[in-house]
Parts: sequence; structure tokens; C-alpha cells
Amino acid sequence: MQATRKLLTPALIGIILMLAINGTIAQGAPDRINSPTTALGTAFTYQGQLKQNGTAVTTTCDIQFGLWDALTAGTQIGTTQTKTSVSVANGIFTIPDLDFGVSAFGGQARWLELAVRCPTGSGSYAPLSPRQELTATPYALYAASAPPTAGSTNYIQNTAVQQTGATFSIDGNGTLGGTLSASRIGIGITNPSTALSLDGQSPQTISLERNSTSNSAGNSLTIQAGSATTGSTDQKGGDLVLQPGVGTGLGASGNIHILTAGANTISGTSDNLLIDRVIVVSKAKQLTLSAPGFTSLMSIHLVGTQTAGGRIRYTVRATDGGTQIATESGVIQFLATANSITCTVQTTDKLHLGTVNSGCTPGFFNPGSQPGVSIFDNVAFSSPAPIVVHEVYFTIENESGSAIRLEP
Repeated sequence: MQATRKLLTPALIGIILMLAINGTIAQGAPDRINSPTTALGTAFTYQGQLKQNGTAVTTTCDIQFGLWDALTAGTQIGTTQTKTSVSVANGIFTIPDLDFGVSAFGGQARWLELAVRCPTGSGSYAPLSPRQELTATPYALYAASAPPTAGSTNYIQNTAVQQTGATFSIDGNGTLGGTLSASRIGIGITNPSTALSLDGQSPQTISLERNSTSNSAGNSLTIQAGSATTGSTDQKGGDLVLQPGVGTGLGASGNIHILTAGANTISGTSDNLLIDRVIVVSKAKQLTLSAPGFTSLMSIHLVGTQTAGGRIRYTVRATDGGTQIATESGVIQFLATANSITCTVQTTDKLHLGTVNSGCTPGFFNPGSQPGVSIFDNVAFSSPAPIVVHEVYFTIENESGSAIRLEP
């Protein structure tokens, strides 16, 4: 028996056109597709022509339909659809409700396999070969690249109701005119670990853009921790924590830098230079183990008639590797020009446990022969022993408009 099949008839084209235009899937009914006004099923109309030995058949037949992903072999999509007592007149038959479900057609190639037995209920089914490829109409081609349908995991729902389980990726520029609410936001990353996370593969900056109003000053940026509940009694506000990135092992965290920019020496449109006003050095710097202990701390870039002053707050720690410890805390005050520098340890601010006898030494450091400050000490334990651990923690306060450099 031969069958001539006419696939994608006008009735089917009409169905595909509706799908392409409306493109919505009913919530709670995964095998249904919604238009804005009426519900539309996933079934489509199939019309074919059945001949036996070249003669059009007129009888009732049973017909089985299977959907496959290949012309031969392959994988069957969905289950076999069996239609019994199909009326065939002059070889023509119509199946108004062939339905392989909502996920059967996702844009991949599909082939239809038929098996028939005529008349109805007689003998076994005779498979028809080859399978017939289901080819697309122009509107079906559009549907393959059309926006995701409502209810699918890639659909962005335009309502106030939160949509669960949806993922999306947008490439390009855009503008959000309202409020964006999210539990976590990642910039440059897909799996943020905090409320706001930036890609950590390169340095990042968060800043206000320049004021676009002609000849206007920049605007302020306020970062504020959480306030206590309105109307609550005697409740404190939240802490504001400035936290550098943590290191591992002997690495320590990053330093904390607070920067400002002083005025230029002449009027004009050139940007001011941002420089460190405070540097909190996270990792203790090593002093030499032999007495006297010594290490350089910082230098400052000065030119012409520029001057710089400030303070270095420090704590020295020395141990013999056992139970003997000597420690001292103090403040170094410094003042410098491009060609000279002086420093002193403020004795009234010194505290010590054990014998350290710390002091400061002014000098000039390369590159650039910049004026700077070193620290020294003369540690002595109550029971004479070599120094095993010898280090200094320090914070620099720069009371000038000149750039500070941490010395290696």
C-alpha cells in the first residue's frame, strides 16, 4: 500500500501562524498554548493521501503516527499516536488533532512515520517508508527564533508577580527606569557570593560619573550602614565596615588606602591628583634580626617648594622564639622638603613592655632620591637570647598633597 502525504496543509499553517504571533503557554497546563483571548492546543491538523497499487483508497483505516528525530533509526519523540476508524475518501484523509505535546517541536528537524491497516481492525499495521520530513513554513521559521514564551524558563515575566526558576542573559546596553529588586547582583560574574559582587579577575572601581552639567562641581556619594527601626527605643545603628580582601597563609590582607586630591598650583581644567592621605599597612614589616634592628618604612615625592608632614603610628614586636617578648608602641612625626627631611619619635606617646628603645632615621630612597623615614630599635631580653621574630606594624598619616610610597 502506498501513501502520498501532504504535510503542513493550510490548516496547519494557520496553527503555526497563531503560535508565532501569540507565543504563550498556559500556567498549570504544560500541553496548552495561550493567546491573549483564547486557549489554543498543541494539536495540529494533518491531511494525507492514501493509495493502494496506484489507486486511491476509499474505506476506513487505522493509522499510527510516530515522530522521530532522524530519517532512519534515531530517537522517537513522544509516544505513538493511534487514530482508528479514519475515513478515507478518494484517498484523502484528515486527522484534525495530531498532538505530540508542547515540547515536541523545539526548532530541531523532525520526521513523521506512518503505519496503516485497512480496513479498520483488520490484520497488522503496515509501515510506510520512508519517513516524511516535517518542513517549516516561513512563519514557523520565525517561531524558531521568536522570543521565549510565558512560562518557559527563559521567559522574562512583565508583571509584579515574581517568576520562579527563570534564567536569562542579555547582551548589549539598556536602561532601567524603575526599581530593580534582587537578592544578589553580580557584575561580570554569573554566581555572585554576596549582595553585590564584582568580577575579581581584574581591579574594579565603583564611582559616580562626572557631573554632566556645564561647569559644575562633582556630586557627593554617601555610603551608610543600616539605621535602627523607626520608633524603636535605644537601639544602635549598624556598623560601617571597611574591609580589604583577605589573603592566605603568610600573605595577609590588602592595605587600606584613604585618598584625597589637593588643589593644583595654577587655575585651569586639569584634574587634581589623588594621593594617599592614610595608609593602614596590613602585614607587619620585618626588621633585621641583629641589633640594632632596622627597616625603611616610607618615602614621599616632593618637587620644587613642596613640603610634607605627617605621622607614622607603629608597634614593634620582638621575640626569642619562646616566651620572651619585647614590644613598643609609638608615633614618629616627620617633616620634609624636596631636599631635606627630619623626624622624631614622640617620647610622651611611647609605651613599652620589655626593652625595645625604638627611634627613627631620616634619609633619601631610590628610585628618585625621595625623602623618607626608617625605624630602628635596640631590643634586649631579660635573659640574653637571639631575636627570632622582629617586625613592625604601622599606619601612615600624610598631612600634605604629595604622594606617599611604601618602601620595600
